[in-house]
Amino acid sequence: MNETADPTSPGELPDRLIDLLRRALELSGVEPLVAESLAREHYGRITVQGNRFEVADTEGRPNSMGQPDGDVILQLAEQIKQTIPAKFLTASD
Repeated sequence: MNETADPTSPGELPDRLIDLLRRALELSGVEPLVAESLAREHYGRITVQGNRFEVADTEGRPNSMGQPDGDVILQLAEQIKQTIPAKFLTASD
């Protein structure tokens, strides 16, 4: 019996996590250039556990954010957004 291999090589995983976090930051209202930099800085806090993402705090300890079914990457983006100056946020209506 053949096992289905994960098409993502370990080297591609950081790029995918950076891209997911960057997009989540942009959706939360962070300027795109700032979002890219912040995503590269914080992507290491995201780990993949089976089919789920888990997020660690800045000390590397598991971070229980919100509900278990919530989107932890969007929640992490919101946390990061709260720590940056307003001038790096997109204008909202």
